[in-house]
Amino acid sequence: MAGRTRVAMVAAILAALFLSGCTIYGGKKNKGWNATGGEALQRQFWEEVKDKNLDELRKHIAVSWVWQTPEGVLDRDATLERFRNTEVKDYVLGDFKVTPNGHDIVVTYTAMFKGASGGRELEPIQWKMMTVWQKAEKGWIAIAHAQVR
Repeated sequence: MAGRTRVAMVAAILAALFLSGCTIYGGKKNKGWNATGGEALQRQFWEEVKDKNLDELRKHIAVSWVWQTPEGVLDRDATLERFRNTEVKDYVLGDFKVTPNGHDIVVTYTAMFKGASGGRELEPIQWKMMTVWQKAEKGWIAIAHAQVR
Protein backbone atom coordinates (compact mmCIF):
# COMPACT_ATOMS: atom_id res chain seq x y z
CA MET A 1 0.00 0.00 0.00
CA ALA A 2 2.84 2.41 0.83
CA GLY A 3 4.32 1.84 -2.65
CA ARG A 4 1.06 2.76 -4.36
CA THR A 5 0.71 5.86 -2.21
CA ARG A 6 4.22 6.95 -3.06
CA VAL A 7 3.65 6.39 -6.80
CA ALA A 8 0.34 8.29 -6.64
CA MET A 9 1.98 11.16 -4.77
CA VAL A 10 4.86 11.40 -7.26
CA ALA A 11 2.39 11.27 -10.16
CA ALA A 12 0.30 14.07 -8.58
CA ILE A 13 3.39 16.24 -8.03
CA LEU A 14 4.59 15.70 -11.61
CA ALA A 15 1.12 16.50 -12.97
CA ALA A 16 0.97 19.68 -10.89
CA LEU A 17 4.42 20.76 -12.11
CA PHE A 18 3.53 19.99 -15.71
CA LEU A 19 0.23 21.87 -15.58
CA SER A 20 1.69 24.90 -13.81
CA GLY A 21 4.52 25.04 -16.35
CA CYS A 22 1.97 25.49 -19.13
CA THR A 23 0.85 28.80 -17.65
CA ILE A 24 4.30 30.12 -16.75
CA TYR A 25 6.15 29.94 -20.07
CA GLY A 26 5.31 31.07 -23.54
CA GLY A 27 2.34 33.25 -22.64
CA LYS A 28 1.87 36.75 -23.99
CA LYS A 29 1.85 39.64 -21.59
CA ASN A 30 -1.59 41.07 -21.02
CA LYS A 31 -1.40 44.62 -22.29
CA GLY A 32 -4.18 45.71 -19.95
CA TRP A 33 -6.59 47.25 -22.45
CA ASN A 34 -9.33 45.03 -21.04
CA ALA A 35 -9.11 46.98 -17.79
CA THR A 36 -12.34 48.49 -16.53
CA GLY A 37 -10.89 51.04 -14.14
CA GLY A 38 -9.91 54.53 -15.20
CA GLU A 39 -6.54 54.46 -13.43
CA ALA A 40 -5.55 51.21 -15.17
CA LEU A 41 -6.62 52.60 -18.55
CA GLN A 42 -4.57 55.73 -18.00
CA ARG A 43 -1.49 53.79 -16.93
CA GLN A 44 -1.80 51.58 -20.01
CA PHE A 45 -2.13 54.66 -22.24
CA TRP A 46 1.17 56.13 -21.01
CA GLU A 47 2.90 52.75 -21.08
CA GLU A 48 2.04 52.48 -24.79
CA VAL A 49 3.45 55.99 -25.32
CA LYS A 50 6.64 55.09 -23.46
CA ASP A 51 7.04 51.82 -25.41
CA LYS A 52 6.26 53.56 -28.74
CA ASN A 53 3.35 51.16 -29.41
CA LEU A 54 1.61 53.87 -31.41
CA ASP A 55 -0.30 51.50 -33.71
CA GLU A 56 -1.84 49.88 -30.63
CA LEU A 57 -2.46 53.25 -29.02
CA ARG A 58 -4.22 54.52 -32.17
CA LYS A 59 -6.86 51.82 -31.62
CA HIS A 60 -7.70 53.40 -28.25
CA ILE A 61 -7.85 57.04 -29.34
CA ALA A 62 -11.07 58.27 -30.96
CA VAL A 63 -10.98 59.64 -34.49
CA SER A 64 -12.55 62.81 -33.03
CA TRP A 65 -9.91 62.98 -30.22
CA VAL A 66 -9.06 66.43 -28.86
CA TRP A 67 -5.99 67.15 -26.68
CA GLN A 68 -5.84 70.58 -25.07
CA THR A 69 -2.18 71.43 -24.42
CA PRO A 70 -0.60 74.69 -23.22
CA GLU A 71 0.52 75.23 -26.84
CA GLY A 72 -2.91 74.61 -28.38
CA VAL A 73 -5.31 71.87 -29.45
CA LEU A 74 -4.12 68.65 -31.12
CA ASP A 75 -6.20 66.12 -33.05
CA ARG A 76 -5.46 62.39 -33.09
CA ASP A 77 -2.88 62.49 -35.90
CA ALA A 78 -1.02 65.45 -34.36
CA THR A 79 -1.06 63.71 -30.97
CA LEU A 80 0.40 60.50 -32.37
CA GLU A 81 3.04 62.54 -34.24
CA ARG A 82 3.97 64.28 -30.99
CA PHE A 83 4.29 60.88 -29.27
CA ARG A 84 6.41 59.61 -32.18
CA ASN A 85 8.81 62.54 -31.62
CA THR A 86 8.84 62.20 -27.83
CA GLU A 87 11.03 59.85 -25.87
CA VAL A 88 9.46 59.00 -22.52
CA LYS A 89 12.12 57.38 -20.36
CA ASP A 90 10.03 57.27 -17.21
CA TYR A 91 6.92 58.80 -15.72
CA VAL A 92 5.06 59.05 -12.44
CA LEU A 93 1.28 59.24 -12.23
CA GLY A 94 -0.66 59.96 -9.05
CA ASP A 95 -3.55 61.70 -7.31
CA PHE A 96 -6.09 59.79 -9.39
CA LYS A 97 -9.75 60.66 -9.26
CA VAL A 98 -12.06 58.54 -11.41
CA THR A 99 -15.59 59.79 -12.07
CA PRO A 100 -17.94 57.43 -13.92
CA ASN A 101 -20.71 58.96 -16.01
CA GLY A 102 -22.86 56.41 -17.87
CA HIS A 103 -20.64 54.81 -20.54
CA ASP A 104 -17.89 57.35 -19.91
CA ILE A 105 -15.15 57.68 -17.31
CA VAL A 106 -13.43 60.97 -16.52
CA VAL A 107 -9.95 60.44 -15.08
CA THR A 108 -8.06 63.30 -13.45
CA TYR A 109 -4.51 62.84 -12.18
CA THR A 110 -1.07 64.37 -11.90
CA ALA A 111 1.89 63.36 -14.06
CA MET A 112 5.62 63.97 -14.33
CA PHE A 113 7.68 62.73 -17.27
CA LYS A 114 11.38 62.13 -17.78
CA GLY A 115 12.55 62.16 -21.37
CA ALA A 116 12.92 64.39 -24.41
CA SER A 117 10.64 65.95 -27.00
CA GLY A 118 11.75 67.61 -30.21
CA GLY A 119 15.39 67.14 -29.18
CA ARG A 120 14.91 68.99 -25.86
CA GLU A 121 14.89 67.44 -22.42
CA LEU A 122 11.47 67.55 -20.79
CA GLU A 123 11.20 69.92 -17.86
CA PRO A 124 10.40 68.17 -14.57
CA ILE A 125 6.99 69.82 -14.23
CA GLN A 126 4.03 68.33 -12.43
CA TRP A 127 1.18 68.38 -14.93
CA LYS A 128 -2.50 68.21 -14.09
CA MET A 129 -4.18 65.89 -16.57
CA MET A 130 -7.70 64.87 -17.46
CA THR A 131 -8.77 62.17 -19.91
CA VAL A 132 -12.30 61.23 -20.91
CA TRP A 133 -12.73 57.54 -21.76
CA GLN A 134 -15.78 56.11 -23.52
CA LYS A 135 -16.90 52.49 -23.49
CA ALA A 136 -17.23 51.31 -27.11
CA GLU A 137 -17.92 47.94 -28.74
CA LYS A 138 -14.19 47.26 -29.11
CA GLY A 139 -13.27 48.41 -25.60
CA TRP A 140 -12.34 51.74 -24.05
CA ILE A 141 -11.58 54.71 -26.31
CA ALA A 142 -9.98 57.97 -25.13
CA ILE A 143 -12.03 60.83 -26.59
CA ALA A 144 -10.52 63.93 -24.96
CA HIS A 145 -7.50 64.92 -22.90
CA ALA A 146 -6.39 68.13 -21.20
CA GLN A 147 -2.98 69.03 -19.80
CA VAL A 148 -2.33 72.09 -17.62
CA ARG A 149 0.40 73.17 -15.22
